[in-house]
Amino acid sequence: MNVLDLLTQLRRAGIQLSLDGDKLKIKAPQGAMTDEVKAQLKAQKDQIVEFLRESQAQQVSSAFEILDRSAKLPLSYTQQALWTMERLNPGSIAYNLPMAFRFSGLLDVDKINAAITAIIARHETLRSTMQEDDDGNPVVVIAEPFAFAVPVHGLHLEPADDQVTRIRTAVYELANRSFDLARGPLFRFDLLKLSGAGEGQFVLVACLHHIIADGLSLNLLIRELVLLYASSLQGAAAPLPALPVQYVDYAHWQRQRFSGDKLASELEFWRQQVKEVPSLLALPTDRPRPPIQTTRGTKYYFDIEPATATALSAFCQAQGLTLFMGLMAGLQMVLSRHANQCDFCI
Repeated sequence: MNVLDLLTQLRRAGIQLSLDGDKLKIKAPQGAMTDEVKAQLKAQKDQIVEFLRESQAQQVSSAFEILDRSAKLPLSYTQQALWTMERLNPGSIAYNLPMAFRFSGLLDVDKINAAITAIIARHETLRSTMQEDDDGNPVVVIAEPFAFAVPVHGLHLEPADDQVTRIRTAVYELANRSFDLARGPLFRFDLLKLSGAGEGQFVLVACLHHIIADGLSLNLLIRELVLLYASSLQGAAAPLPALPVQYVDYAHWQRQRFSGDKLASELEFWRQQVKEVPSLLALPTDRPRPPIQTTRGTKYYFDIEPATATALSAFCQAQGLTLFMGLMAGLQMVLSRHANQCDFCI
C-alpha cells in the first residue's frame, strides 16, 4: 500500500497524523490503533513523515508570495512596534532573549561554529537588520550568509566559589548587552570555558533580539543547532529540509491582509478599548515611583502543587485557553485587587 492510500485509510478510521518538527504525532479514537495499523505505521513511518513535510511545504508556498529580495522589504507590525520602542529608548536590553546551556564532556568548537553558520544561512532573520529608507521608514535588509566563529571566554572557578552564582553572573554580563538594529547582527553566541570545575565544562550563551525571534523561535533554533551539531560530528548531511518561505514573506502577507479599511477598523476598535485606561497601575508601594521607568526587576520563584497545576491546565483547556492566558488572568486579578483598579495595561 502506498503512502497516499494508507493515509486515506487512516483518515476514514478517524486517525489523524501530523508533524511536530520531525516527530510524527498520532491522534486516534479508542480502538482504532489495531496491531495491523501500528505495523503499517512503523513500516512506512519515514515515507509518511516525508510526505507530510512536502505537503506542508506546498501549502505554505501557495499561501505566501515570495518577495524579490532586491526590493524594499517590509517589517511585520510587531517588528515595527519593536523598532519604534528602540527609537524611543535606544540601547535598551528590555527585548533581549537570552538562553544558556551547560555542557559536560568533549565539545568540538569548530563543529559548533559550522552548525551556527548553517543556521545563519538557513534563516534570513539571523542575517536581517532594520534600516531606514530615504523617507525615514524602516525596511529589512538581508545580508548574505557568512561564517561564524563563536567567541570563547575563560572563567576560572575555585572550589570554594559559589559556582552557580559566578556562572550566572558571567552569563548575565554576556547576555545583557544591547544590539544595534541598523548594524547587526541581531544575535550573539558566546562560549564560556570553565576551568577549575573539572575538564570539559562549557556554557553556551545565546542571545537574540526580540525583533528577529520569539519563544517558539528559540526552541526551534536550539533543536536545529543540536541536529546540525550531531550530524556534523557523525560526518552526515544536515537532516533539515529547505524552508519554503522566510519571515519577510510572512511580513508582506500580513501587511497585505491587514491594510486599508480593515487595518483602520482594527486600530479604531483597540483605540476605543484602551482610551480610558490609566497610564499607570496604582499599586501601593514602600517607595516613590521613579520619574523615568526602568527595566530593572527581579524574579520570585515558587512551586505549584502538581494537583493544582493539573487542575489549572484542565480548566484552561476546557475554556479554550492556553496555560499562559490562564496564568495571566490570575496575575491581572491579583494586581486589580491590590491596586483597586479594574482597567490597566500589562
